[in-house]
Amino acid sequence: MAVFKGLPRPEQADGRARPEGQGNRGEGEGQGNVERPHGGRHRNQRGDCDFWNTQLMACLDLIAMGEPEERARDLAALQYSLNRCALYGEIQPDGSLFHHNFSYHGYSFPTVVPLCKALYLLRGTPFFPETMYQVEKDAVLKLSFYSAPYSPNMFGGRHRDTLFFNLPMTTALLQLACATAEPDRELAGRGLYLMELNNFPESPIAKELRAAGFKAIRPEGTLALNYSVLLTQRHEDAVLTIRGRRAGIRANEGYCLLGQNTMGRYTVYGQYQIINKDPASSGYTLNKGWDFNHWPGTTVRVLPHDSLRSQFEIFEETTLEPFCGAVTLNGKAGAWGMKLQEEMPVLFDQMRLGPPIYWLGKAEYLKRCKDGGYDTTFRARKSLFTFGNVAIALGSGIHSNDDAVEVVTTLAQNALIPGVTRQPVDAENYLVDAAGNGYYFGKTRPVIRRGEVAKPYHTHFHPANPALHNKIEPNQGNMELIYLSHGKGPEDASYRYAILIQPDAGEMAKFAAAMESDAPPFRVLRQDNGAHVVQSAADGTIGAILFEAGDHKNTGAILSTDAPCVTMQKQTPDTLNLSLLNPVFDDPCSEPERQRDMRTKIRLQGKWKLAQPHDLVKLSPDGSTLEFINRDLVPVEVTLKAL
Repeated sequence: MAVFKGLPRPEQADGRARPEGQGNRGEGEGQGNVERPHGGRHRNQRGDCDFWNTQLMACLDLIAMGEPEERARDLAALQYSLNRCALYGEIQPDGSLFHHNFSYHGYSFPTVVPLCKALYLLRGTPFFPETMYQVEKDAVLKLSFYSAPYSPNMFGGRHRDTLFFNLPMTTALLQLACATAEPDRELAGRGLYLMELNNFPESPIAKELRAAGFKAIRPEGTLALNYSVLLTQRHEDAVLTIRGRRAGIRANEGYCLLGQNTMGRYTVYGQYQIINKDPASSGYTLNKGWDFNHWPGTTVRVLPHDSLRSQFEIFEETTLEPFCGAVTLNGKAGAWGMKLQEEMPVLFDQMRLGPPIYWLGKAEYLKRCKDGGYDTTFRARKSLFTFGNVAIALGSGIHSNDDAVEVVTTLAQNALIPGVTRQPVDAENYLVDAAGNGYYFGKTRPVIRRGEVAKPYHTHFHPANPALHNKIEPNQGNMELIYLSHGKGPEDASYRYAILIQPDAGEMAKFAAAMESDAPPFRVLRQDNGAHVVQSAADGTIGAILFEAGDHKNTGAILSTDAPCVTMQKQTPDTLNLSLLNPVFDDPCSEPERQRDMRTKIRLQGKWKLAQPHDLVKLSPDGSTLEFINRDLVPVEVTLKAL
């Protein structure tokens, strides 16, 4: 067989030694062994979801129709292309699958089938793209970790509909498991779990794997993906995911000329979604009276729906605020924090319309911004800490100069569907909502509304077509809404509550009683504009969102940092386990050929040494100061021993 020599071998493509890849995956997910040189996209490599979705399988079909020498030549070229795209395409260093410069499931979900199938078809040949296999395995395991059985709404982009990890995707995952000489146990276990979770009919490849002794493996633990700006906590078959927004990564988009995501402005203001087996039992039914001011977890200004609707034919939302990120500790606990700052919509990419000032003219642009009710004085600092099936939500510094608009933080919103959702439980200091999740709020009782509501849903923004522009879709039904009101024009408001994911009978009452005892299971050590800090009494784990650099108090072993950062720590008399991320990268998706390192120095109580050498951690000679190097938005976790 002829060997094509017109392109360098994949491992020689950039001529550099690649640093060891780092991961931040859930418990049992491994640490990732993919050598990634750096992050960002390379627009000229065609490593994008559009190509994989629409042309990859066609390329294989055409190659198969060629003569033997042509097939060898073209398969070698495809091998090189896939390996190159794995490193410089839309799969980011942490495994996030991008399109349109953000984690976008409308494009990333469909890529699972062609990519996995192509790798399966190339198995056992000289043209198997090993680098793409490793990168795709990492990406698919992480995607299915927080999107099984279906995708959280906040990754829908311009699409409102929920996407399921369906049978073709699950079968493709099992094909990927069988793409190597010996089936991959982690991929096989995940695919078989999805088959059982969704009651899919057993496919031939699933039967073969079971016959070979493979069993379903339910994913557990916590996952942080900072290119996706998310933190996920799994509890049995339920999943809590929170997402924010940060500079350099697009937050949201809407194609309002086409009637897509016209009311989704607030989905990235710190929304969390708790996923059960299906959207209906989870409360997420968006056309039965859903109030688009009240996405769970978000802190927002409650606008009239005529203002909340998009004021632009196309919008691509961004922010200039870089602080938003997440870390995990031992794959079991997590911390997420965000500085929320409302901004005027700006032009992001002149190749893709944006809200274009140059296109509308300044006067029309400013009129539309005013009609949209944007408030650049509105800001907040938000955090979420996860420990097993418990999450602690904190907010501080909630401020707006607009004393005509109420500011709220939403705990939950659920469609009430007889025979599907549950009977809510309301107590003095806690409640269990219709989706079966518990909320402890202490003495600050939220507003609770249940009943028939009708909320307008503007399907389009299309001034040139009045029939579409004025069209309102029916959006009426029996709903449950739970939120904390911060009043109008708050100056320095805050909130604090706990979430229990799918608590057992009686568990919520016991938790609420324990939280008001002399020995609560969780303590808030700090809640101000400088830091949010929570400690678990069970094992002493501390999560600390350090919004500002400088000296710190009540932050566990950390005395000071020279940069804002997100941290978790667990200390024993002899050891300190520490995880850290400095999320303030300049622009994680610009200049894809440049590796980005962010360095953070922290001063600790006591003297320490590294338990094991670590390429991304340096210790001062006296053992009191650490320098962490975060590469491409990936947290670093290290274990120290006391001197």
